[in-house]
Amino acid sequence: MHGGKDRIKYLDGLRGIAIMLVIFSHYWGMAAPDILPFGEKFGSIRVVRQGWVGVELFFLISGFVILITIERCTDLKQFLYRRWLRLFPTMLIATILTLLFNWTVQPVPRLAGNPWYDALPGLTFVAPSFYQMVFNVEIKSLNGSFWSLYTEAAFNVVFGAAFFWRLYILQTRLDFAR
Repeated sequence: MHGGKDRIKYLDGLRGIAIMLVIFSHYWGMAAPDILPFGEKFGSIRVVRQGWVGVELFFLISGFVILITIERCTDLKQFLYRRWLRLFPTMLIATILTLLFNWTVQPVPRLAGNPWYDALPGLTFVAPSFYQMVFNVEIKSLNGSFWSLYTEAAFNVVFGAAFFWRLYILQTRLDFAR
């Protein structure tokens, strides 16, 4: 594993490449003609067409970085707080920009009708289906790309719980053996 506390700079570079691939794909390859004037005009360009590789690369890097983070934490609460602190500011900015775009430029037709409800899943990192099930109200994701953050948040909870539960079991066995 990575022993130092410094950032691994080449991972930041790879993460930047992954983000650019996703942006190219979403905004120049799969854009709906009714939302962006150029629509799918650039979809035939290879780097745009294969932007899905950026998602795969980003998840791979995130998994590695999450493992480094969890090894530096003393408990699940600290791990989840660090992950939230890393993700929330960007998510807040993305949510605000999406709401501003929706109100000023072009309303997004697939939203449920109340952007405040639709902003809730993104700001809490909980999938809209959970809110629909619990509150029996139609809520959609403010941005279709937010699905990856719902997935990452669920992964953080499950992986973190499993990691610290394993440590607890190992410590219990060591204490019992003494």
